[in-house]
Amino acid sequence: MIKKPMAILALAAVGLLTAACGGGDPESVSIDLEVRGRQLVGNDVLSAKKGDTVALNWTSDESVTIHLHGYNIEETVTPGETTTFAFTADAEGHFMIEAHGFGAADGDHHAEEEDGGVTLGYFDVLPR
Repeated sequence: MIKKPMAILALAAVGLLTAACGGGDPESVSIDLEVRGRQLVGNDVLSAKKGDTVALNWTSDESVTIHLHGYNIEETVTPGETTTFAFTADAEGHFMIEAHGFGAADGDHHAEEEDGGVTLGYFDVLPR
């Protein structure tokens, strides 16, 4: 008689441990980001978990092309507008966020730079 309640208790404990240790379901992550004075305002390390749906919503005080390495996303952000990088975080790692061509109105983001882009921060994709 005692064996049956112990087995049920053991199964319940295993279920609780699995739920507590699991990574959970993918989430939607939306982060509003502002570039001001050629720097990222606030935290310069962003993060999500593998499988999350991510929206990085960019604004800037001057025209700039922003590039998220590892995901090959590159878009021009124009003052007064919001530009969104929408993607699924399917690659784990530590990825650089780089800015090119501050103030370049014609979209030629390498024209004004002699030494490459400016690192704004990093995007970390953590295991689930």
